[in-house]
Amino acid sequence: MPRPRLPSADHAIVDATRALLLARGYAGVSIEGVAARAGVAKTTVYRRWPSKAELVFEAAIHHTRLGPAPDTGDLVEDLAAVAAIIVRSLSRPVAAAALPGLIADLSQDSALRDRVIARFIGAEQAWIATIVRRAAGRGEAGDNVDPDLVLDLLVGPVFSRTFLTGRSAGRDFGERLAITVGRGLARDVNREEN
Repeated sequence: MPRPRLPSADHAIVDATRALLLARGYAGVSIEGVAARAGVAKTTVYRRWPSKAELVFEAAIHHTRLGPAPDTGDLVEDLAAVAAIIVRSLSRPVAAAALPGLIADLSQDSALRDRVIARFIGAEQAWIATIVRRAAGRGEAGDNVDPDLVLDLLVGPVFSRTFLTGRSAGRDFGERLAITVGRGLARDVNREEN
């Protein structure tokens, strides 16, 4: 019978990963190093995260359990809540330390990329699909909106601003981004009606 997962071990592993990322960067993180720093066996880490990339994604970007999608009753407000989370997540120093190496590994290994998409990005996609479905029910968005495109429209500009231009992506940026995307979806509704 398998032993139950200990939340304290999960926290120790994630904390150790973050500390190593900040101290050594992505290249300086190894499962062995994380296990030693967290005071657990390597097998304990591998049982939870089958690869360094998955461990780093969870430690630096977000975990798989995002909770329920924001539901303010308004498309732009829901998108603003998601954008704020994206901005906060990608603006942390640990994300800056992780992303270059993480992106390199994901671009070179399609099976790994597929696992990360299924495990982590899938949670974001489900959020956006729920938000878009609710918005369509309220008449704020069309029935044919591609939730993956909406997610891309939220993540891409934050990533560009934070990592490519080096400018700050603060709260107001997330709000402006949500307004822009929400207006675009509203225009699609108007086109469908005409």
